[in-house]
Amino acid sequence: MRIRKSIAAISILGSVFAGSVATGGTATAAATSACTNGPVGNYSDAVFKLSSGTGSLKSGPANECSSVASAPYGTIFYAWCQKINDYGNYWVYGRIAGTQTKGWYYTSNLKQQSGNLYMC
Repeated sequence: MRIRKSIAAISILGSVFAGSVATGGTATAAATSACTNGPVGNYSDAVFKLSSGTGSLKSGPANECSSVASAPYGTIFYAWCQKINDYGNYWVYGRIAGTQTKGWYYTSNLKQQSGNLYMC
């Protein structure tokens, strides 16, 4: 009888543990998906300035993507193209002026100075 109860307890714990591992894997997959760039290129001639605080340039078009660099308010950003991410938000891919540092900024952190911006 004790053996059956022990096996049942181990079985239940195994199920709970497997469920938590599966849930964690799903969350990681969602973040990875949101951070996928897809094809990008220099399709635009738009110039932006960082319009609020310190902007975090991201590795992909979503807030949960890793930071590539930070830049202070007023920094010039050369926009290459824009994308609507998995959450319906517009992000701009490009390069920080005076560097070869490329990545994504959320559009609400930018103020357009000149040029045209096209989709990636």
